[in-house]
Amino acid sequence: MQSRLLRVLQEREIMRIGDDKVIPVDVRIVSATNKDLMQMVKSNDFREDLYYRLSVLDLVLPPLRERREDIPLLVNAFIRKGHSEQKQIKITDSAMKKLSEGNWEGNIRQLQNFCERLCALYKNKLIDVYDIEMYFPNKSNKKILLSEQNEEMDISPGIHLSERERIVQTLMKVNFNKGKAAFELGMSRTTLWRKMKNLNIETN
Repeated sequence: MQSRLLRVLQEREIMRIGDDKVIPVDVRIVSATNKDLMQMVKSNDFREDLYYRLSVLDLVLPPLRERREDIPLLVNAFIRKGHSEQKQIKITDSAMKKLSEGNWEGNIRQLQNFCERLCALYKNKLIDVYDIEMYFPNKSNKKILLSEQNEEMDISPGIHLSERERIVQTLMKVNFNKGKAAFELGMSRTTLWRKMKNLNIETN
């Protein structure tokens, strides 16, 4: 694939599959990567000639954690995109500060997905810091009293465990009212009950 792309850029010609007619093209390539292409060139995983052909103008986009001042602007833009004016959600300053302090390892894509979740769960609502804290668990191990044996257990971060922690925190927030917890989590009571059973969460 690299050699074919290089040929197109070099010759500025393409040929349709099954055809014998050469078609001239005038294109410019805009590409993005989170890989170290120069290191890949040294390890023979990326063609050096293609690298220099593509590397005409380099733009380095810092991760969100290095430009936190952009996060409020992006959040507001994503929320406007996700909701109509009649169903616009609002975010308090303290909640926006919490969002700005996030690591956002997935950068803009992760932030956009998070904003879409807010738009889906909190229609016509003022979002405070308490509404989003559950989505920012501490990376250190957590101790949770709600377990199958109702005893302390250490929970390491992970996909299912973070969901367990989110459900537990929501239940504690609403004083273990499953109806309110299901509403806060954006799911039905049946779905919440099933997840609690699968994740060994019991309440008395």
